Amino acid sequence: MDQNEYLYVKAVYEHGSITKAARSLYISQPSLSTYISRLEQHLNVKLFEKSNGRLQLTYAGERYLDYGRQILALDEKCTYEMSNISKSRNGRLVLGTTNNIGIQTLPLLLAAFHRRFPEVQIYLKETTARELEEMIHHRELDMALLTVPFSARHTEHTVIRDAEVLLSVHKSHPLFQKAIAVPGLKYEFMDLHYLKDEPLILLNEGRRIRLAAEQLFSQIGCRPHALFETTNSIIAHRLAIANVAPTFITEDALDAFHSIKVNYYHVGNPRIIHQMICAYPSESLLDEIGKSFIAIAKEHFSNVSDKNIW
Repeated sequence: MDQNEYLYVKAVYEHGSITKAARSLYISQPSLSTYISRLEQHLNVKLFEKSNGRLQLTYAGERYLDYGRQILALDEKCTYEMSNISKSRNGRLVLGTTNNIGIQTLPLLLAAFHRRFPEVQIYLKETTARELEEMIHHRELDMALLTVPFSARHTEHTVIRDAEVLLSVHKSHPLFQKAIAVPGLKYEFMDLHYLKDEPLILLNEGRRIRLAAEQLFSQIGCRPHALFETTNSIIAHRLAIANVAPTFITEDALDAFHSIKVNYYHVGNPRIIHQMICAYPSESLLDEIGKSFIAIAKEHFSNVSDKNIW
């Protein structure tokens, strides 16, 4: 079916007459009549029948127009998407991220984006979440990858993935024997009461994983005991891998830093779930490059598996 076929049949249906339809299409009546006859012969069905002096659609004619509408809609959608892809092949993206997301998560994501849009220039800004929020507010960034909670002042966002806060424990640590398997959970479950007097590697106060740890310990009426504190979650995780002490880590970090030397456990009831989001000044300001980045990020993290095993 081509567009002319659909338009010719549609015109006859709307006008109820070959003559009137031909006039609206600026073609001769004999030409249109011949065209409809040949189409009916090709399809081996009658598209029209005469009723009360007007040409009416047969059931086959109704189905023909239904399919025609669907085919034209798909054609328009395809043309629109191909145009958007063509437009987004060149350009730039000013992307902000925190240091931890930049180290743990961004390399694999940017590699996936670059494979599809090799001509797009990416300008990366790495700083604190609070500064990124200000930069989005002042439109100094196209978008930023953050974890919630964030202030959301004059910004909009799309959730990219959920990331649970897990406990990381070396396999030779005594806690290793105390976890239990729970049906339906991805990892074993560790009762927080076993951590009550346990020295831990914690991030500095105010960091989001530290806030999550404090929130978890509030469930058992105490605060976590810090053996070491650091600003860097990767250092905390490496100390756990070295069996210095357990630590907390978000599940998204395991995409890049999963280790066979430690086990990861669900903790808390309720458990703490962080969301990674892509924040931007306004959805109306997102160009095709930005929309494509968000789509690829969601696709990437829905398919990602543990990559680099230590």
